[in-house]
Amino acid sequence: MSQNTAKEKVLAKIRQANKAAAVGRLMLGELKSWQEFLQADSAIHENLSRRQWKSGAKDVKRRLSAEIKKFCSQNFEGMSIEHLSELFEEIKAKRRLELPVHEFESKYAKIKGRVISGNPAHSTIVFSLWGLQFKSPEDHLAKDVIQAISSLLEAEEFLGNFNKKQHAQIKNEKEKIADYISKSSFSARMAIIVCSSLVEAFLNGLSWEFCRTTENLAELSNNKKKLLKDGSFREKLQKYPEIFTGRPLSEKDSETVETFLAEVKPYRDSLMHPSPFIGDEKYGGQDKTMNFYAIDSKLAFSTVSKTILLIAMIYSHINMNHQKWFVELRGFTNKNGPCNQSS
Repeated sequence: MSQNTAKEKVLAKIRQANKAAAVGRLMLGELKSWQEFLQADSAIHENLSRRQWKSGAKDVKRRLSAEIKKFCSQNFEGMSIEHLSELFEEIKAKRRLELPVHEFESKYAKIKGRVISGNPAHSTIVFSLWGLQFKSPEDHLAKDVIQAISSLLEAEEFLGNFNKKQHAQIKNEKEKIADYISKSSFSARMAIIVCSSLVEAFLNGLSWEFCRTTENLAELSNNKKKLLKDGSFREKLQKYPEIFTGRPLSEKDSETVETFLAEVKPYRDSLMHPSPFIGDEKYGGQDKTMNFYAIDSKLAFSTVSKTILLIAMIYSHINMNHQKWFVELRGFTNKNGPCNQSS
């Protein structure tokens, strides 16, 4: 082998190792800029002296490769320096990368359980300057609930200052009061919409994982298989827990579902499908306009409480640990008294 050929191979290995190390540092959130990330692809030059490239080769063998391999073994199963180098190129193209976890694992390596623990199986893995992160609709919607309730609590606190005052005393603050009333109404409506979306996202995520992993899917009836991919909100709530486990809900748990459907869904429907027409009798004959106007802070807090109770019940029925987004949401509600009060 000629010296030039040997040099080219060494330089290629150094570049590969540097790219892999850059991806590792990116995952750990150690990089301050994309320029620092990209240096891994430009720091090695062809005009290095023989002493320099031989020194680089030793460094790759002695230190860099060992560090990368340790990082890979701690976080992945089957990840290699070669795969990390390939991942570098994909991240480089957009200065950020988002991939569904199952797609990432099919292309690169399986993520170890402790790394992804607490995130839904259908999560998206995110590579950015903030470090390795996971995101899911459930996490975003749970944070939306928190924001809606935080805003509602702020508005209600302000409006509470005027509850014991005479009308004449507050007349000069009409515009400011109106703004906070609007903020309170908006936040209450958002809380109800987002809570319903969160429940459906949770159910759909569980259904996706069930369809992907269950061994006896073919044994289900055609109606059940269709329901797992395309069913009404009511059907999903009433039937998914039994489909997932083969066990019907207890009487108490069925009551939790029916309470949510009776006391939350009509208000969610009035927001998602506002209409002055009275609903069909077979669907409860709901007056959507009156339900729309009835939404207030008390109903919003009650809805959050019922949502927490419903999701916790489903977790328990399917024998699944609470995921991070739910722990965060429940922790927030536990610190805010009104959220624990059901009407």
